Amino acid sequence: MIPHATFRRRYRQLILLTWTLPPVVGLSFLMFIEMFSPRQMLGILTTPLEPAFILVSLLLTYVYFEHFARPFDAWYGQDPEAHARAVRRQIRRFPLHFWSLFLGYIVMAPASVIIAAEYYTDFHAQPVDWFRIHLVALIVSIIVGLPIFFRIFDLFGEAFGAIRNPRPILTIKTRVFLIGSLVPLLIDTMLVQYYWTRTGYFTFETFFIWLILELLAIAGSLLFMRSFGQSLAPLQQFIQNFSNSHVDPQTKPLSRSTDELGSLTQDLGILLEEQRLHREILGISNRLLRQADSSGNYEELLANIIQLGNTILDDEILFLILFDENSRELVGVIDTFNEYKKEGHYRLRLNEPSLAVSVFKERRSIAIADVRKDPRVSPRMVEKFGLRSALAVPLMIGNHPVGVLLSARRKLTHHYSEHEIQILQAFAQESALIIHTESLNSDRLSAERRYRKLVELAPDAILLLDQDGFISEANQTAGKLFAQPPEQLVGHKLDELFDSRQSEEINRLLYLQPGQTAHIESSLRNQTDRRIMLNIHAGALLLDRHPVLQIIIQDISQRKRLESAITQIVEGISTAIGESFFEAVAIQLSNILGAKGVTIGVIEEDDPETVTTIAFYLDGKMHPDISYPTTDTPCAEVIGKRPRTYADNVQAQFPQDRYLVDMNVAAYSGVPLFDSHGKALGLIATLFANRIEQPEFIESVLQIFAARTAAEIERMRREEHIKYLAYYDTLTGLPNRELLMDRLHLGIAQASRSDTQLALMLLDL
Repeated sequence: MIPHATFRRRYRQLILLTWTLPPVVGLSFLMFIEMFSPRQMLGILTTPLEPAFILVSLLLTYVYFEHFARPFDAWYGQDPEAHARAVRRQIRRFPLHFWSLFLGYIVMAPASVIIAAEYYTDFHAQPVDWFRIHLVALIVSIIVGLPIFFRIFDLFGEAFGAIRNPRPILTIKTRVFLIGSLVPLLIDTMLVQYYWTRTGYFTFETFFIWLILELLAIAGSLLFMRSFGQSLAPLQQFIQNFSNSHVDPQTKPLSRSTDELGSLTQDLGILLEEQRLHREILGISNRLLRQADSSGNYEELLANIIQLGNTILDDEILFLILFDENSRELVGVIDTFNEYKKEGHYRLRLNEPSLAVSVFKERRSIAIADVRKDPRVSPRMVEKFGLRSALAVPLMIGNHPVGVLLSARRKLTHHYSEHEIQILQAFAQESALIIHTESLNSDRLSAERRYRKLVELAPDAILLLDQDGFISEANQTAGKLFAQPPEQLVGHKLDELFDSRQSEEINRLLYLQPGQTAHIESSLRNQTDRRIMLNIHAGALLLDRHPVLQIIIQDISQRKRLESAITQIVEGISTAIGESFFEAVAIQLSNILGAKGVTIGVIEEDDPETVTTIAFYLDGKMHPDISYPTTDTPCAEVIGKRPRTYADNVQAQFPQDRYLVDMNVAAYSGVPLFDSHGKALGLIATLFANRIEQPEFIESVLQIFAARTAAEIERMRREEHIKYLAYYDTLTGLPNRELLMDRLHLGIAQASRSDTQLALMLLDL
């Protein structure tokens, strides 16, 4: 927005030029066509009539347009919003007022000239002279009025561009029509005048030809307007779709021309379609995470995935087929009509013809419109389920396939679109990560149970109480828990080891009868005065015919912290977007994994071996983003490849990485980020000050959030690309008028705030 003083100065200059240039241009042209002699022209200019007409017209119009501009001055005052409506009204009224006064002035000007010539010189006007001088007036109105009119509206745009207009005031089609019809009129009229002056020949036939040419120019302008309107219509309709609530928001602009506007419309439609796809993928990811969080076991999780897939996809049947490492076969464990069955409802050998086998081996999606005629499809599967069309995508963990997700139709033949394929791919990717994570968790829990059974619960604190409630035995873990040697615990009552507020709850365990068990959760303060959460399991039994109470105490502080951290990170990233999203992921991952630092980085497009962080959390606080080369670093082994963990002594494995030394990093775990097309984006890296004890768990957690992080990075890049299309020409790649005006307004605003001057240099290349 330009300053008020600048607007007023330029506004007055344009109004004054509108009423001072016509006499100069018109009288000069009259001399050129030799309508008046120099002596007659001198007489016209020195008599009172013509100068008085010019000065009075100039004074009246100046006063009128000064009064007309009062709403503009008010808008520049203290409350612009209160005067925005008046400014819009004045701008809409300006063309009528401008052309009414200007054309009235132009129409009266020939009469003032001829009357002055007849009264004060020897000139005697003939009817043809009145016609010629009005042609000159027409030329002047086009040469002077049209450019200044456009320039005034450009000034309005610079000054009041921030005011929202429900509809265009001076449309591009109107500008095209005015230029396309009036410029040929100007040229033809000047040629007729020149021809008339040099030959003295002008007949009705000449006038008729001149009129026909003008009509052809107008017709051509209308045709060009129609073509331009057709090119512009998809963009206008697209904008209207977002302001009309009854219009489908999924509608995208469809190009109706082959020019730059048509190309821009196509590119905008593609970008909107991709952005819509990413939103759907993010929605699928969030829904899958919620389903995984609410599932009680592995079987329920798979059932929830099938149920969710049926609601997202519009197919009739969905198959989840997992790879059995032992038998080297694909096993159909669950589908829309059959519940989970670990041994499988059917099995597919890797050497038999099958769509699922082909997808699994080739690691790519395959869509078949008519499976009955395709040799890649298993005939027994087609016969068993009555399939007509099918779409199958691999379940991938990194670059390793773990199964196939197959969607099919049984009634009608269907040609799967690219959008449907991408949706199923995204669903399969998220499902594979969740299934893999749940499988890892299940294996971990199973291993823990086997370990407890082998060592007879030795890792937990174990206490034996006699029938009077005194401790008779305690293991080493119990001594560590209560910060006393195990032998010193013997002879004490259990409630003496806890706070008085917990004594009543602890003493209730003493009333258990043989065969009965009880379970409570309690807490204890350790030597550092930190509260430890405990899981206490009590079981009454007979030992050597004496009733005893076995107490197994497990420290669940870490589990509680993990549960709390997982809840926080899911809540934190469910609504966050942009930079706040990446910061939330980094902070919460550091908390949940106990990491010294977390970085989320993207590779530079012009330098694939350089990574720039978009979130850098270290030692409990966010740090400014940095760029670093990945050569001879653990990041180089992760980006574009697979998750990698260096559980200990990572500095020795990468001695050239100075950042590991500077940050005192002992262990490292990272997971790559890929976009929806499988292209490497960057990585999430976690840094640890101590040895990593559970690398599989850390990698699983990172993989869960890697897909969501990659999708957010891709979404932000799409937004940046849309902004690029708005500010740069799609054909040349050069900055367009919108970017120039944006930067110019920014520079003017900065100069205004700092009370400095702004220089603008335009070089015509």
